[in-house]
Amino acid sequence: MRTSLNTVLLDLIESSPEASLRDAAVKQLETSIRAETNPRIREAAIFHLSNSEAAKTGPTKAVADTLLKELAPT
Repeated sequence: MRTSLNTVLLDLIESSPEASLRDAAVKQLETSIRAETNPRIREAAIFHLSNSEAAKTGPTKAVADTLLKELAPT
């Protein structure tokens, strides 16, 4: 169920024309990823978020960049 939540939220972020809905989904996805206790699920969620079209600009990019740096510091 946890992986399904992340998938649905990412799809919502990528497809919604409403900025307020996207922003709420980004916040919820970040919360879900940070709360994830299974490292493989957490890594996969960060990977998919970071590689999404939505993560190329705006607040989604900021969240994706932060999570990716936590996962793989440079």
